Amino acid sequence: MAMRRILPIVLLLTLLTSCDLSDLQFFDIKNVSDDGSSFIITEKDQAPSSFTLLLTSDQHFSRADSGVYYEEEVFFEWIQAYQKNHDVTKAEKHLDRMITLGDITENSATEEFKAFSDYKEKLDKEGITTHAVKGNHDIRPSTNHLADWKTYVGKSYQAMAHKGVSFYLLNTANRTLGRTQMRELRNAVEKDSRPKIFFSHIPLYGSPSLVYFVLSDMQERENIISLMVTNKGMLYLAGHHHQGDVLYSFRKTTSEFILGTFHGRDSFFEKTKPRWYLLYFDAENASITITRYQVEENTKISQKMVATLPVEL
Repeated sequence: MAMRRILPIVLLLTLLTSCDLSDLQFFDIKNVSDDGSSFIITEKDQAPSSFTLLLTSDQHFSRADSGVYYEEEVFFEWIQAYQKNHDVTKAEKHLDRMITLGDITENSATEEFKAFSDYKEKLDKEGITTHAVKGNHDIRPSTNHLADWKTYVGKSYQAMAHKGVSFYLLNTANRTLGRTQMRELRNAVEKDSRPKIFFSHIPLYGSPSLVYFVLSDMQERENIISLMVTNKGMLYLAGHHHQGDVLYSFRKTTSEFILGTFHGRDSFFEKTKPRWYLLYFDAENASITITRYQVEENTKISQKMVATLPVEL
């Protein structure tokens, strides 16, 4: 009887998710680091200072499912206006860095990676350097995705310091970090005294209702949470769940936030509006604020503060 109740829920979740897992490439976990990169931070230590970070997720360039639409022109018009109103003299509000949380492509096609490269170039002209993490749609089998990612995007996973805060960009495209990446992450984090933000495509936990969307290995999740809690892990950011806007706290100063999708869709299976986010790190008050910008009807942009989080510095 219990199984009869569970099966319809599983089937419904399978239908509702647009990030299907059927084409995942489960290569040997020792080869997760396909480009030999690791979490090495070369920037010198400095006291944390305030900054604003641009965030997006799930571009799915060239996605053609029913009801999918894009508002990329509206997004870039907003970027230009924002940068004009927050020039470099207002350093903590000016945008110079963007991180997108995976599924930049729909089918790992070369032309889709090129579309993302063009997108990066437009942001670069506005003074914004773009980084990305891999999503499950970015590793489709029988494609040239490994070479295309290196050519048009960058490293598979990496770490960097930005204004005294460490950024750890994870490769969770296979719903796991794998042993190699997990070991390298642990070694790096435990030696790193800076406050930290983690970026991933697949959510870490989110809530009990999101079990289908999160990292598949429960022990791996526990290890990451433990690393965050004991090493100034302020925030874990993820995408994949297109509805997004999910906030979950592991403790008062360690949280997870799941972003909504960059494109919109109006269909029976999924109703989303194009979104992007600004993360404001306030060093003076030890807090992070996340604000959502969403394209509404008639291309009007709504603004909503979706999270205000205390953090440990």
